Amino acid sequence: MVVSGQVAVSLTEVPATNQMASKCYEIMLTNLGNTDISLAGQNYRLYYDSEIAMLSESTLKSKLPAQYTSLKLVQHHFDVDASGFGVLPYDAHLGFVNIATDLNLAASEGISIPSVKTLSIASMCFDVKEGKIPSFTWAQEDLTHTYATAFVEIAKFESNILKKAAIKEYRIEQNKLSNIQHGDVLDLKYFPNPFTDRLTITFNENLTSEATYVVRDVFGTEILKNKIPQGSKDFVLNGSQLPNGALLIEIKSTDGQVSVMKAIKLK
Repeated sequence: MVVSGQVAVSLTEVPATNQMASKCYEIMLTNLGNTDISLAGQNYRLYYDSEIAMLSESTLKSKLPAQYTSLKLVQHHFDVDASGFGVLPYDAHLGFVNIATDLNLAASEGISIPSVKTLSIASMCFDVKEGKIPSFTWAQEDLTHTYATAFVEIAKFESNILKKAAIKEYRIEQNKLSNIQHGDVLDLKYFPNPFTDRLTITFNENLTSEATYVVRDVFGTEILKNKIPQGSKDFVLNGSQLPNGALLIEIKSTDGQVSVMKAIKLK
């Protein structure tokens, strides 16, 4: 059984080293567990606001030693219109980067990351519009499952057995600011979508604590906020209280579980 809270993945801004790009970042992996881990295969999926930034593909560089395969840019999609499919405020200008590396078969074991230590995985640079700050989001089940079915994946060795390492959190760090997206998500369904007068949200299990839901437009402006009592199995959003168009709905319980969904309100 994989212990939850093993690693954290970060994107940290570093000084730009490429004259053709204005902002550079490093992918960082932190061991949050109490024991060392031996790093194996990795797959990093990152979404970004392509109206503001564009990945400079030639700047992608691995920071890992020779026992790992060359870092591969598996996919890079730029300025995709995904309006109505995802939950990101920049769906209409979506950039997507899929980066992968693996442990060479000839290598006896991966590099060790001691407890509470951080390892630099890779670096990459973006061309960014002057005066703008780019937005990034790691792929994760509660936010980006409509775009991709494989999320950020990390493997580790335990007693010479390869196991998936659970990710406790995804953290974006820019200009000394941190936006943490927790990995614990509420398991729920919502229907119909699109909807007109009523949107029903049902939980797979009764809520173990009180929760709060917040409805925002795609620009992040709060429209509606309310409580959901502990023990609830479902609740209904009244469409008459909401504007037409795409809406982001965040549900967060007091015990730390969170889920974000996107719904379309029709006339």
